[in-house]
Amino acid sequence: MEEPTAGPRALRQTSLAVWLDSWYRAAPWERSGRIYAAVGLVSVFRLMARVFGERLPEPTGAPMGADEISQIRLRARYHELVNIISVLVQLPLPAMAAHVGSGALFAYSLLLFVPHLLSITLERYKRAVCDAMPESAEPFRPAHRSHPPDPSHRPTRPAFFGPYGCETERAYARLGVVAFRRFVLWLIRVSSVGGGRDGSVRNVVGGRSGLAAFEAQTRTAELTHLFGTTLHVPFLVMFARSGFTVGVAFVIFLFALNLECALLQRLHRVRLRRLMDRASAPCAGATRRAAR
Repeated sequence: MEEPTAGPRALRQTSLAVWLDSWYRAAPWERSGRIYAAVGLVSVFRLMARVFGERLPEPTGAPMGADEISQIRLRARYHELVNIISVLVQLPLPAMAAHVGSGALFAYSLLLFVPHLLSITLERYKRAVCDAMPESAEPFRPAHRSHPPDPSHRPTRPAFFGPYGCETERAYARLGVVAFRRFVLWLIRVSSVGGGRDGSVRNVVGGRSGLAAFEAQTRTAELTHLFGTTLHVPFLVMFARSGFTVGVAFVIFLFALNLECALLQRLHRVRLRRLMDRASAPCAGATRRAAR
């Protein structure tokens, strides 16, 4: 009996995953993250982690459990890949700025690469530290600090984040967000191969507190992408004034890409609302029965 063989698409995905594994592997000079401390980047990493509500692993910090180390390592692989893609997508901007003859816009386009390059080095630092960190027996703690949710009521949050009654999975499917989510899940799978003990990424770990932490992450990510959209407004204005149609079309594409990423976070919250309601329902029922 012949053994089944992988199709061309599976082989391409496997080859990409193998190449990514070699890319993600920390170089000897990166191990333990000492090189990043030597060049003064760790203080910047602490600030970035604080802004995004993450727990930054440090060589002299408290030991972390195996699950938390695995989660940080796997998320770092995915976020590094996303930032590399962001750099590649925005590469035409400096050339377009030079095409319209604006030195200020050219310098600004180069400046936009700095946060992505810092994020790439931040993710490599996280993995380098996690690789050298001894594992403790402590349970997994979500990166976003939050008190355990009270099952008797829904936590308050800014009205902007919703989700509202009109936000449904069907509505987001019509906007192409569900299809975009499949692409993101593919990126997660490809980037996670070989990166952890089980080679998988679980976005939500830790029960209801994990759900609340992931919900907070979606809000941070949504604001990040909306802010990223505003960063490209100067290009749209300059290209429109110069009559550079190709540049205008490219900036509109960047707007749409950031908006799609922001809408994906809203879709996550629509799905999370159902999970959080389901998780709190038994406890809420028990509370009502005890009050009788």
